[in-house]
Amino acid sequence: MMNNIYCKHYLLPNRSLLNNNDFKLFISNLKYPHYFDKDHICLNIKDSIHYKILSKELPFELYDKYITITNQPEHSVEKYKNLINNFNINKLESIKMQKFNDKYIIIDGCHRLAILSYLNNNNIEQYLSYIS
Repeated sequence: MMNNIYCKHYLLPNRSLLNNNDFKLFISNLKYPHYFDKDHICLNIKDSIHYKILSKELPFELYDKYITITNQPEHSVEKYKNLINNFNINKLESIKMQKFNDKYIIIDGCHRLAILSYLNNNNIEQYLSYIS
């Protein structure tokens, strides 16, 4: 199932984030198939910035740059580090997903699912909820 779970990353209007060299490099090193949806790129969860930070393939600085450029004040490096360091599977809220063709798009929970995936949790399905 993990091969069919995707996370959307905002690329700004007209996908202008792809003009940035750091993000061009990030996109050029994707391992899984991806696709574009208007001003977003849909990436397999294991290709997401969130996951690649955990696997040490990307630095937190790129995440910080991403959330700053895309104006996501609800996110921060400090909040993500706090989530990672205090991750408690017993307190995990449901990760909301929506089916799109043969793929599942995360609506809420990219950070949490990246952590679950990184920890190789075999029972991910129990933490997912599907919305229509």
